[in-house]
Amino acid sequence: MRVVVGSGDCRVTLIVCDQCIPKILDDGVQVPRALLDLDTRVSLAGENIAGLLLSRVVGGEPLREMIERYRLRVAAEELLGLYSAVDGMISEMLLSPLYAPARRSWLLGDPYWGLFHASSEQVLQEYEDLLEKSGILVGGKVNREAARSTYARYKLQARRILSVASLRLGRIARRLVATVLPAIKRIACPAPRYDASSLVALPEGSYYEDGLDEVLSKLFGKHECRRPSILSSSYVCSTTRGQVVVKRYAAREAKWLPASMASPPGAKMIVSAPTRLATEYVMLRRIRRVLPTPRIIAVIRSSGGPIMVREYLEGEPILDSRDPALWETAGCALAKLHRAGIALIDSNPGNMLFTGDTIAIIDAEQASPFTPEAGAWDLVVFTAYSILFSVDKSLILSALHGYKKCGPDLLRKLLPLVESGRITGRLKLLAYPLYSQTISILRLLEES
Repeated sequence: MRVVVGSGDCRVTLIVCDQCIPKILDDGVQVPRALLDLDTRVSLAGENIAGLLLSRVVGGEPLREMIERYRLRVAAEELLGLYSAVDGMISEMLLSPLYAPARRSWLLGDPYWGLFHASSEQVLQEYEDLLEKSGILVGGKVNREAARSTYARYKLQARRILSVASLRLGRIARRLVATVLPAIKRIACPAPRYDASSLVALPEGSYYEDGLDEVLSKLFGKHECRRPSILSSSYVCSTTRGQVVVKRYAAREAKWLPASMASPPGAKMIVSAPTRLATEYVMLRRIRRVLPTPRIIAVIRSSGGPIMVREYLEGEPILDSRDPALWETAGCALAKLHRAGIALIDSNPGNMLFTGDTIAIIDAEQASPFTPEAGAWDLVVFTAYSILFSVDKSLILSALHGYKKCGPDLLRKLLPLVESGRITGRLKLLAYPLYSQTISILRLLEES
């Protein structure tokens, strides 16, 4: 059977036969059908042959079941891989049906990426129909359960196949790659300069699958980054278009372990870097309906973990201020968020910035929908952080009075939860001196 992969000048001929040996042809390669089938199922030849089937295939009707099975497997693997990299943020993404095959072709490199790119417009409808029919991608949105189901089905098949595959088959596969791969690599089909991430759209900012320096160069050209402090997971970068903030979520992942242990079940702090990225992406935009937040410029899926590039906001961190009026404004801002149905969970006053006329929130990676437990925890964390950074008690009380002024009904509900120990039980066990000081200040508020 003779099939043509690719389009125009960027194509290769694939001869698939029932009983033959791998062979280099003038315009392509010859492969046994059985080994091609195993490569599509379990990557027996490292997808060096199967990878061709991601592109346009002409004359491959007898191989249609094999081609669709392989394309579905690739889609499930790539989309679940995307989910593991960005967690719930995947629900914010609008993906082209070509994203998964394009990314796999891009990873396989030259000439697969070039072959796919040359025929991408011609296979768009094929992928759209296949992924819609399987339920993996509906209207550009990933159905995670359908992807998991498809992945589990092919994983099970792979285990069954590998359990009966002999070492002899493995040797044949290695010979196949050694014989055929040089022939495929010589195809004059250069890879395009862009990557598969251009097939993903976000409601705010752009998505990239590249190194941070490459992305910053694409966005701004010349740039220079510095970390404000050794404990910070964010960098401030000077660019030709002003300053931006770069946040690496995996850089300080371990610091959230003790915080997660101290937080109560109703306001559990998140450790996972992808989940914190997803939370922050959603909550920065939601908080902005109430208080200013930095605009999101880019989200990067990198080998070192997820990264966000966002706007740099000018202002004075509340934690650095000694002005009681500003602390009172910060407390009122926290009450406004709670009234709007949002809790920060990590309500560190260092993440609150006075911009001249209002309070901006510059960190939302732990934020969540408001519940009484989450709101009470916000009061505890705000007070405890202030104590840790040696803020004068009068300033902390100014902030808490600001909260009381803007949310008196809320305070009446939250303080009893703090006093009962439902919220602070773990903090009491893990850091009793801090717990004791925090409770004493909150009791002063209750008594005033």
